[in-house]
Amino acid sequence: MVGAHHEKLCLIDGKMAFMGGLDLCFGRWDTNSHPLADAHPTDVNQALFPGQDFNNARVYDFEDVTNYMNNKLDRTKNSRMGWSDLSLCLRGPIVEDLRAHFVQRWNFIFNEKYDLSQQGKYTPLSLTTRDIPDGYYKEDGLTVQGVEAEEDREDDPEEDSRRHFHLPGGAGSIYDTIREGFRSNTPHYRGREVQQSGMSVQLVRSCARWSNGGATEVSTPTLPRSRSLLTDQHSIANAYMQVIRDSQHFVYIENQFFITATDDEQKPVRNKIGAALVERVVRAYQNGEKYKVIVCMPSVPAFAGDLHADDSLGTRAIMEFQYQSICRGGHSIIEAIEKAGVPQAKDYIRFYNLRNYDRINAGATMSNVEQASGVNFEDARKEHDDIVGAGYDGRGEETGAVAGQPNREYDRYQEAASHVENSRFDSVSECYMDGGPSIKDIPWSGSEEAEMDAFVSEGEDFQ
Repeated sequence: MVGAHHEKLCLIDGKMAFMGGLDLCFGRWDTNSHPLADAHPTDVNQALFPGQDFNNARVYDFEDVTNYMNNKLDRTKNSRMGWSDLSLCLRGPIVEDLRAHFVQRWNFIFNEKYDLSQQGKYTPLSLTTRDIPDGYYKEDGLTVQGVEAEEDREDDPEEDSRRHFHLPGGAGSIYDTIREGFRSNTPHYRGREVQQSGMSVQLVRSCARWSNGGATEVSTPTLPRSRSLLTDQHSIANAYMQVIRDSQHFVYIENQFFITATDDEQKPVRNKIGAALVERVVRAYQNGEKYKVIVCMPSVPAFAGDLHADDSLGTRAIMEFQYQSICRGGHSIIEAIEKAGVPQAKDYIRFYNLRNYDRINAGATMSNVEQASGVNFEDARKEHDDIVGAGYDGRGEETGAVAGQPNREYDRYQEAASHVENSRFDSVSECYMDGGPSIKDIPWSGSEEAEMDAFVSEGEDFQ
């Protein structure tokens, strides 16, 4: 297994790219309502998240994922953790940057991992010179390691002048993408017609010698100061700060963590995204602008364990740094804004938790079906997971009813459940959706105390 900078990139025919934060793994698929409960006492087939797709990193992190059937999470007692993430579909000149990046990464790993005896199983990739965006060139005119040039570029003095700076680990060619690909009234890019979306796209990447063979980052002296975000070796952080400074109406930030600094006193934290937010909010107040910053983040970082336990020291440290970034310690964003003369920082910037609730339908209905069938719900549900290929014995469709063999516990439970009226409220996630019903109107089979015990939030009891 070769490490990477947490990349998720899919290229199709060199014309379309998908990139973003979504992992192709257990626990990441979700719906737009992010239901936390997935116990269906009257029909096991209604399960949305079979096997380890029902996951909660606050309770159990993934272990031994090759044996995917070993899911420890009991969905009659625990909630899952909803997953919110983003991916983008991109067309146009920006795809050329992503193609060059992919080739560079692939060839670097190929040269690192495979020797001559393995040639033929995999092969290096190549791009023509025409397809290599500016910024992937070394000062000697050769391409960076892994991106092979197969033809010379057309003579172009402006292009030649740009060829002689080297940004293997920085943003480099993104400026040519912005300047040439999305210049207003410019329907062509390097002689090819492009679909104009009206969007300027900036691609920044995190690379180093261990991941793609290039230097970390360098500045871009060939670009005008007003266009260059790479004024030092922190181009991604600088890109964030420049976007914040140039924003006109609002900034929306959604991240797994929020740790930043407003000045040099918040060591060891060094990034100054917090300082950029403070400066922009203060400027908005002084100019009488209507301006908002919205930051969304989890209430608790997604690491398993009791926050009070000794082995949760790292999680508590992350939360402490987040609070010092937001509102505590004397140098936080809220404190810095109000020290600068803004009466109410919350009128301009607010922080929100990505967290919701649900109700596990493990009440009297489930007990009655279990008693009538003589089968525990979880045993029937595990056998169901075997049938759909996400099973606990790893059998998939090779056994069970599909192969002419009975799924005894599943069949018995389902037969008993068929005599009970089905409920559409095995999850109450629709109650917090726009236009959804009131939670007060949702029926429950069982006592009020049992219903209160059935409410959950991500990783913890609702109480």
